[in-house]
Amino acid sequence: MTLLIDYTTEKVLRELCRVNQYFYFSENDIIGLKYIYRNLYQNITKNELSLNIVSKTHYKNIKKWLEKSNPFSSKNYQHSGAVLEAVICSEYSSELQKDIFLLVHCNG
Repeated sequence: MTLLIDYTTEKVLRELCRVNQYFYFSENDIIGLKYIYRNLYQNITKNELSLNIVSKTHYKNIKKWLEKSNPFSSKNYQHSGAVLEAVICSEYSSELQKDIFLLVHCNG
């Protein structure tokens, strides 16, 4: 099971970084993602919940994890569904780029 979770986590991280090059994931974020996929695997194999409930719960967990690890994603993808569209750097507004990089304009 560990190999499957490690593989899935790696694939998810690569896809997220392909979709948005501003995403950053710390070691704790990666541990959290592995935990999410471990829970998903257990929910599927226990077969106690319908796949619809398992799917909805997993989607909510991934969304919450992404918003916690990369808070700007909640602004950038607030109107997105389950599939994220790739974003090119130049498509970000200058204000959002400042927020992402925590840049503060200094007067004087």
